[in-house]
Amino acid sequence: MPKTAGSSFLVILKHIYGSRLQTIYKTEEGVARIWEEGLPEIPPGKDAIHGHFPATRSLVERYPKARLVAWVREPVARMISYYHFWKREKPHGNPRHDDFLARKYSLLEFARLDYMKAEMFEYFRRISVERFGFIGMVEYFDKDIRLLADQMGWTLPEIPLANVTPQKKRIDEAEKRELEEILSGEIAFYRKVKKMRGRM
Repeated sequence: MPKTAGSSFLVILKHIYGSRLQTIYKTEEGVARIWEEGLPEIPPGKDAIHGHFPATRSLVERYPKARLVAWVREPVARMISYYHFWKREKPHGNPRHDDFLARKYSLLEFARLDYMKAEMFEYFRRISVERFGFIGMVEYFDKDIRLLADQMGWTLPEIPLANVTPQKKRIDEAEKRELEEILSGEIAFYRKVKKMRGRM
């Protein structure tokens, strides 16, 4: 999902898989098809698929031996990063982003949008979280990427920091508490993953 070190992970996957990596980010590349429970066009000779899309039953049935990997991030920090990312991103045809820029939403207004406050659930609701082979945590990225590399037999390049949102204005405690209330469901899910990873 967005703002969970996906760009840094992509640099690593490109190093490991090269031309055997398929990225799926845009509608024309198959993202919409996956969200609608369909299958994207994956050319022969690809060993890994990377992008902003959910794991679905269709994907699991098509690639039963594939290992599902996802990254999560503490929800309040992710929402703040996402908000500032959207503020600095120029219009590019995403109607939700266009609406966000036109309305000049505040951080809390942005977080309250239905499609934002439940975004993590949308990525994970189709396949049980226990079905994933690995769920990394952005807060432990260096440690987790090395753990994943050991499990996969990868030789890592120098670990990059890519697409990092510039330093953001700090929020006050009242705003943070309100964000925690808005994102309470996502925070509970994040804690579940944290417990699964033995970090609680």
